[in-house]
Amino acid sequence: MSSHGGNGYHRYADVPAVRACGLVGIERLLREVHERFALPIAVTEAHLGCTREQQMRWLVDVHAGATRARAAGADVRAVTAWSVFGAFNWHCLVTRDDDVYEPGLFDVRGPVPRPTALAQVVRELAAGRRPSHPALHGPGWWHERVAAQRAA
Repeated sequence: MSSHGGNGYHRYADVPAVRACGLVGIERLLREVHERFALPIAVTEAHLGCTREQQMRWLVDVHAGATRARAAGADVRAVTAWSVFGAFNWHCLVTRDDDVYEPGLFDVRGPVPRPTALAQVVRELAAGRRPSHPALHGPGWWHERVAAQRAA
């Protein structure tokens, strides 16, 4: 996957910070944003281009961190999932037509949109329940990376 692209006017690189330099935790980041700007916060398109299991872990981790930040006084109003119906060619920031599709909450490749495992996670979070999917029992890969960086 190339992180470099352009739009005909600008050249850019989209390197996810979590992969480039680790993660201090969404709760801490949201609390810092609240302290600095004192404005309402929404985490939009909480998504990680990865396996389905890691995507679910990421969304649950972001939601939990946002919930903790809100309990600590940050004005966190929402966490939203990325791309309800998925997206074509997002792997290259829509700079090419590779016909690569990544499902979102629903997979639209069939005759009727089909809910994905991520849809069930969002349904449970929205209802105030802890998501129950078995893939959520392990840590996300970013936790292991941060632990390794701290140990080094």
